[in-house]
Amino acid sequence: MFEKFGEAAMEVLYDAYGNARRFKTETVACEHILAALAMEHDTLAAEALAIMNISADNMLDEIEREMLSGKKKDIATAKFEVCNLDIEEVKFSFTARLILKRAREMRAFFGHRHVEPEHILLSLLDSREENCMKVLGELGANIIYLQSVI
Repeated sequence: MFEKFGEAAMEVLYDAYGNARRFKTETVACEHILAALAMEHDTLAAEALAIMNISADNMLDEIEREMLSGKKKDIATAKFEVCNLDIEEVKFSFTARLILKRAREMRAFFGHRHVEPEHILLSLLDSREENCMKVLGELGANIIYLQSVI
């Protein structure tokens, strides 16, 4: 599934897995991928989010707020660790898998050799995935503007 993913896109997926682990879940969901997109600073996706003053930190805070509304706080401290995990072993939610499939389709549509973070962000924005739209909305993102920047 990941043979056409470029190095930056793979970093996003590993960061998304780290985000999922931070929230003590083994399944990577769309919101974990969204936050990971803001973490990779040298990408078009991160630059587009930064233009709207959306950082990985404020996105993770908003995800935490959404996930824990009415629940006991159970979030692990963020750790930076070297990931020796094969990406094929990572469990992605059904919707996250659809997003990644759509990112591969966007790569082909634009005639690019590899899936890059901007393809992933465009597929998330295009999907209008509920949790991601809620997080972006709370952070004041203009979805149409984000799409046009990319």
